[in-house]
Amino acid sequence: MTTLASAGVPACVIAAHGTRDPHGVAVGRALIERVRGRLPGVPVHEGYVELVEPPIAAAVRAAFAGGAERAVVVPLMLGTGTHVRDDIPEAIAAGLADEPASGPGGIAASLDRVRYARPLGADPRLLDAVMNRATAAADDWAEPGERPLRDLGARADQPAQPHAQRRRDEPHP
Repeated sequence: MTTLASAGVPACVIAAHGTRDPHGVAVGRALIERVRGRLPGVPVHEGYVELVEPPIAAAVRAAFAGGAERAVVVPLMLGTGTHVRDDIPEAIAAGLADEPASGPGGIAASLDRVRYARPLGADPRLLDAVMNRATAAADDWAEPGERPLRDLGARADQPAQPHAQRRRDEPHP
């Protein structure tokens, strides 16, 4: 299997949405830092569709300015809405417009140096995160002896699993 690190070390550009909420920005950047931690030796750049700097076009420019010959752009988005279909590809093209390699072959030659990954979609690995959040939230309402959300997939003839009660003002683990 070819990995980013074994394929001539292309840069990785994470294309996120952006938000005005400072906490949301911090959460996104923390995730990007975790990606960097999992890809040692791979230059990972962040870019945003809107509301947060740097824009995706600048992140693409930075990837190539840093010496990468190729780049993989990963949309940090679930679906294939306007941002994924139009805005991010336009930002990639804008980031390549100033590339020296876009000389004789034009931007089309530069686009051959970029792979645009699919959005996250309904990746089964996201199911665990959704179920963990839903279970934690539903457990706030559970009374002793009730079947919390985590047991809804169990057979009806099985007893409910014991669970710890948490006050509503306690943080979720």
